[in-house]
Amino acid sequence: MTSRASWQIDQLRRVGQRTPERLDELLTALWNRYPNLLEELAIMAADEGQVSLQEVAELLSIGREEAESKLAHYHSTGDHRIEIIDGVAKLVSCRIAVWEVEREYRKGSSVSALAAMYPSLPMSEIKAALRYADTHPDEINAMIEKFELIGAGRYVR
Repeated sequence: MTSRASWQIDQLRRVGQRTPERLDELLTALWNRYPNLLEELAIMAADEGQVSLQEVAELLSIGREEAESKLAHYHSTGDHRIEIIDGVAKLVSCRIAVWEVEREYRKGSSVSALAAMYPSLPMSEIKAALRYADTHPDEINAMIEKFELIGAGRYVR
């Protein structure tokens, strides 16, 4: 953590101690701007044992079983911004397949070029997709190969 971020966290903690309602306002604005962040932080906190799964369920207004499922998902993907839909890893916010982002990146694109190509994606999600692809190479390679074979008319089921 940079020193700037460190002092900012310290001051937010101070705001929370002095005027908890002000911190609640700030956090509510943050959750409204980034709706998946509260869930991500809650699951991460459960993973680290800071909160129970029951507390996560109550905070997110979901059942305990769904909270357990979200924690298991976090363990399998390593990132809460990635979800598996019909066997395909996709970005939660927009449902773009991770293999598509990785395929463009392999063509020689830089991360900043990917950001221009996918302007609705935050840089953090682009990086999450690339990290997932890096840690799941067999899965991503198979998806890219299948796409390219279909495009060439050579895919056989």
